[in-house]
Amino acid sequence: MNMKWQTTIRTRGRVLLPKELRDRKGWPPGTAFKVEECEEGVFLRYVDEGTGPRKAAMCRRKGGSKKAGGQKA
Repeated sequence: MNMKWQTTIRTRGRVLLPKELRDRKGWPPGTAFKVEECEEGVFLRYVDEGTGPRKAAMCRRKGGSKKAGGQKA
């Protein structure tokens, strides 16, 4: 199931991931992500301490639109 959310960059550059997404993915506070610049904009990759990075559920594209699960918004 691919869900779509919208978020904004907050004070100090913080981006809030929606609670529903965090709960579904099992990401507690302190979960690590790698931030990668890509052709579409910026991509977040979940860092699994045991297996290394894997695709996260959110990509911020140029122009401010988002995509979830690697799907275009």
